[in-house]
Amino acid sequence: MLLRVILGQDDIRRITIDSMPETVIGLHLMLKNMLGLEGDLVVQFQDPEFANELCNLSCMSELPKDKVTLKIEAEFARLTSVDLKGSLFAGLDKYLLRFLEVYRARSGLVELNSLLSTLDNDSSNQRQRAVVLMGLPYYLKDVAKLYKKVQVTDAEEDWTKGMAVGILMVEQNDR
Repeated sequence: MLLRVILGQDDIRRITIDSMPETVIGLHLMLKNMLGLEGDLVVQFQDPEFANELCNLSCMSELPKDKVTLKIEAEFARLTSVDLKGSLFAGLDKYLLRFLEVYRARSGLVELNSLLSTLDNDSSNQRQRAVVLMGLPYYLKDVAKLYKKVQVTDAEEDWTKGMAVGILMVEQNDR
């Protein structure tokens, strides 16, 4: 049987198998093994009864008999199962002291010196993280693109407008 498997917009593969597994779980296992996928999968197929629109596969009898186009959604499960905050802080902590050394070496930048001076009163890990993240746009000399302050009362859709990547500081004005 010939399978056309869509893994992504630029990753479409042609796979030939001897026979189709009897269960959807069996198909998942076979696809994971053949394609080197991990985690949970959502398998969709082009349903001829609905003008070849994609439908989630819930029963093997739904598949056409000769040629099948499947779309595999695995990326979402992979991304959402990662602790992004923990991963960010672990990576940041690994290089925290090195970042601070590099910032101190750039003694000519007033903004960096001002941030570094806050460590005199509070050298906690949390403060060091804040200094490194807040200092990055100054170190890279691209504050306008990489750093943005907003108020908690500002509309959320405006928070990241015009910002592909950067540091977003949400201030709470309760004074």
